[in-house]
Amino acid sequence: MRGRNALVLCLLLPLSCAEAQETQTDELPRPERIQELADAGKGEEALALCRRFMEARPKDPFGARKELALLLELGRFDDALDSGHRSLRRFRKDVLLLERLALASQRKAEQLAQQPSGRRKASLHLQDAVRFAERAVKSDPKRRESLAVLGMAQFQLGKVPEALKTATRLAERFPESPSGPL
Repeated sequence: MRGRNALVLCLLLPLSCAEAQETQTDELPRPERIQELADAGKGEEALALCRRFMEARPKDPFGARKELALLLELGRFDDALDSGHRSLRRFRKDVLLLERLALASQRKAEQLAQQPSGRRKASLHLQDAVRFAERAVKSDPKRRESLAVLGMAQFQLGKVPEALKTATRLAERFPESPSGPL
C-alpha cells in the first residue's frame, strides 16, 4: 500500500506543480498581452490587466508608463494626469513618464480650450506641459518626442520665440522627421 501511495503522490506532485505554475502566470499579466489587447482596440481590458501588472510589480515602471499611455489613448485625460502624478512620485526621473505627462497636460489644455470658460485652466495645463517636457528634455536631450511636445506647448502658450528655438533644435537633430510620431 505504501508503494502505491508513493506512486500516486509522485504522479500527482508534478501535476500540482504545473497547475501552480499555470496559476502563477495567470496572476502576473505579461506586458506582451497588455500590448496585444491595446493593439486590438480593447483599451479597457488592457488597462485592467495593466493595473494588475502594477500591483504585482510596483517597482517596474512599465506598468506606470503603459497605464498613462492607455489612458491617453482612451481620451481619459483627467485620469491620465492623476496616474502620471502618482507614478512620478515613484519614478521621479523617468523620461517616458515625464514625456507622457507633458502630453496629457497638453491634451487636457486642448480639451479645456474648447470651452468658453476654460482658457485660464488650459493655460495652466500648458504651463505644466512645458515644465514636464523641459524635465524630460533635461534628462534625455536626444528624445525627439520630448522636444516636439515642448515646442507645441510653448507655441500654444504664445511663447513663439521659445517654440521657434525648440523647433530649430528638432530640425537640426532630426532633419528627416522633426516631429516624430506626433
